[in-house]
Amino acid sequence: MDQYEVRTVLVDTCSFVNILILNVFNKLGSDKNSPVRASYPLVGLEDKTVAMLGTINLLLVLGDEKYRRELYVVFVVVDILFAYNVILSRPVLNYHSIIINMGAMCLKLSAPGGIVVV
Repeated sequence: MDQYEVRTVLVDTCSFVNILILNVFNKLGSDKNSPVRASYPLVGLEDKTVAMLGTINLLLVLGDEKYRRELYVVFVVVDILFAYNVILSRPVLNYHSIIINMGAMCLKLSAPGGIVVV
């Protein structure tokens, strides 16, 4: 499986949808991961309604070589110009016990023997 490092990720505790920008999706370059068509709009992104191109289930890896967490996340693919490449939502954080440390500007993952800072 190819691995890509995606930077400029927004962790949005108010959002309930994980978003992947079309430019990033195109850089993945894998036809087998083509998005599943969806026909409902997203409301509230950029203060307007945005049409989604579809959804895709991708493996997301958080952490480093020693402490890492792999999880599958469903992303909505949208074609907009946006400052971030990916938006991670609150349900992903809650389901996988990921804690946001705003003072350190990092994520903390629960791991065997303690907590890992990402």
